[in-house]
Formats: sequence, C-alpha cells, structure tokens
Amino acid sequence: MTPEEILSHPAQVLTQEQRRFYFDNGYLLVESIVPNDWVERLLAVTNEMVDHSRSIEKSDAIFDLEPGHTADEPRLRRLTSPVEQHPAYWEFASQSIVADIAADLVGPNVKFHHSKLNFKWARGGEEVKWHQDITYWP
Repeated sequence: MTPEEILSHPAQVLTQEQRRFYFDNGYLLVESIVPNDWVERLLAVTNEMVDHSRSIEKSDAIFDLEPGHTADEPRLRRLTSPVEQHPAYWEFASQSIVADIAADLVGPNVKFHHSKLNFKWARGGEEVKWHQDITYWP
C-alpha cells in the first residue's frame, strides 16, 4: 500500500500527524505507549524465562545461548517463539495496542507472523552483523 492509501484508512491509535511524520521521516517515536502494568508483567515473565535458562547447558529449540552462558551468569542470545513459551507473550501480541499501531503505519490488513525475543547483555554480547532475513523465506 502507498502512504496515501494507508492514510485513507482511519487510524486506530496514532494521529494523522504522527502517521504523516512516519512517512516523511521513516521513523516515529511514541513514548510510553505500552502501559506500565504490561511492561512490568513482560519483564517478570522474561525474568522467569532467563531463570529457566540457567539449567540449560547448550542451545536448544527454545533457548539460543551465547558462549559463556552459565547458571550463575545466564547469557541468552534469543528466546525462540516466546508466544509459544508463555501465554503472557501471546496475550500481549494479540491483545495489546501494538498491532493497531502497526496497522496505522502499514495498512489495516496486518497479520501475526512469528516472534522472537533477542537479548543484548551488559559487558558485551555477540555481534549480529547486518543482514536481511527475507532471503531465508521460501
């Protein structure tokens, strides 16, 4: 869809001015859009997942671990498909304001495709070089 086509659909969350800013500048900052109770809930669930990873010694279908990951100092690189690992992640993805914001910026026919949660730890962390995932899709 072109920006004009997208702007012709009524916005769910954003103002027309915010949408136009996005199309003119390629980015949009919307501060504090996720309510604090959701932020706290997602942080708690993520801390649960990090704690669960302490017992894992090598990467598996759920946890992608950095070298040096230990029970005392967990170093997750990625949580694969978080919406399948804890219901709070799916609840947020399916019921929060985020999908409406996406629709405001790309058009009304948004669809959930997949999820992953990447981590970047203090005191380093592995570099992820610039890449395009689209080349891996059929």
